[in-house]
Amino acid sequence: MYIYLILKKYTFMKTSTLSPKQKNEEQKSILQLNTIAKRLKGKYVQLKINNEEQTIKIPISSFKEMMKIFLASSQKQVFVSTSRAAAILDCSRPHVVSLLENGKIPFIKVGSHRRILEKDIYDYKNELKQMRKSVLTNMIIEDEELGVYAFKE
Repeated sequence: MYIYLILKKYTFMKTSTLSPKQKNEEQKSILQLNTIAKRLKGKYVQLKINNEEQTIKIPISSFKEMMKIFLASSQKQVFVSTSRAAAILDCSRPHVVSLLENGKIPFIKVGSHRRILEKDIYDYKNELKQMRKSVLTNMIIEDEELGVYAFKE
């Protein structure tokens, strides 16, 4: 399958320098490409940029990851490193890596580096907070039923 990418001169400008019309056009294009990426089958996709004769053959999995990054950046989402994620979660970097590898937090790989959406880190942190609150509440209820813990008003 061929996908033709038409890059405009403002594509590589900082987002803040784009006009509202250009930002809207860029976001629409990225959404269209993301929709196409989700439906792709096979192992490779061939990209043809502008009117170049040469095409670039890349694995579909890489193309899909590229689209995730483009989509996230167009929606002002921020990717962070495992070190930054560890600081947010107040844990060690190896623990963050184990969370990622065990599927607790979604991530992408850029080369050998793992990148995580900051939103996903905060979602996980809030999930943990809710779980802890629930466990503590259940412990208090059990202790009250056993007479170990008496709540005084």
